[in-house]
Amino acid sequence: MSVYLPLSIPDEAKVIFNEQKVKPSETKSIQDDLNSIPEDVPHIRDNLSAIRDVVKNKCKGLMRIPFVTRVVPATINDVDSSRTYILAERKAILDKTAYIGNVINGIADRAENIPNG
Repeated sequence: MSVYLPLSIPDEAKVIFNEQKVKPSETKSIQDDLNSIPEDVPHIRDNLSAIRDVVKNKCKGLMRIPFVTRVVPATINDVDSSRTYILAERKAILDKTAYIGNVINGIADRAENIPNG
């Protein structure tokens, strides 16, 4: 049985969680990863890759959302290695990862009310 979970995500009305519940502890772990992006600019790319992996591994249902499958990898790939541009890129990345964090945090409240099919 599939569970349809409405989310307020651009161009995506629903995400399908195939017989899986997203636990609040998992969303907390992902949020911790988002919050642990260091001030140390050279490590941003590695941390974003790690965040993407966490999202993929812990909330597989999220991978059906275009924002996660396209915007996150594109943001990671767009990080300019040049010190001239990296600080501006960093702010854009943090803004986008904050959005991801808000989406993930919102899932926990809704997921707790999903009946066990």
